[in-house]
Amino acid sequence: MKEDLGPAGLAGSVGVSAAVLLMTLSGCGEPPSPNSQPNQSAAANNSSDNVQEPANSQTANAATNLASAAVSAPSNWSYSIDKDEMTDKKTYEACTTSINQVNLSAPYQPVDARLCIRQSPKFGFDVFVALNGDGQFMCQSYESCRISVRFGDSPAKHWSAIGPSDNSTNVIFLQNQRRVFAGIKGAPTTLVEATFFDNGDQTMRFETAGLVWPPRDQNSQ
Repeated sequence: MKEDLGPAGLAGSVGVSAAVLLMTLSGCGEPPSPNSQPNQSAAANNSSDNVQEPANSQTANAATNLASAAVSAPSNWSYSIDKDEMTDKKTYEACTTSINQVNLSAPYQPVDARLCIRQSPKFGFDVFVALNGDGQFMCQSYESCRISVRFGDSPAKHWSAIGPSDNSTNVIFLQNQRRVFAGIKGAPTTLVEATFFDNGDQTMRFETAGLVWPPRDQNSQ
């Protein structure tokens, strides 16, 4: 039976010199931390002193500030690592919450959703969408359904999904998991359109930039 694990936040901090930040413009930096904030520019801090910096210094500061913003860009992903006390095996999960809600009519109500990636010793590798509340995807556990997925600016594609084995109606598991994972990891946004009972086709929008997989295990560091 597939189970939904509640994600826990993962935070980190990145400290870098100006030289390393300049290298980051070429893709050499660490993944962005969810809680880090862009640094303020040195030029802005010195503006009240009316000191005119040399052109080369201004150019270097501008490049440094751009690099700092790139390294510090926030991520919407949250992470959890759960260890089975009987086997000591770990389940890894990363989830991001939709930036919009699905409009469901009574007896339900508008609700957002989570797009999750899970690696479990019991269930294997999964990618699933779960409503953060009650609702009914038109997708059964015994028969696959068709949804649409769009990664970034690429064309939308039809995708197969299936309901969970416990017949919950507010979760769907995307098939061809490795392909959908590759699409998510390479896209700043991921859209998932699914059919809901009495509410037709609706699109859930997820910001998927900055995914770190597998999640970092703080206890092992």
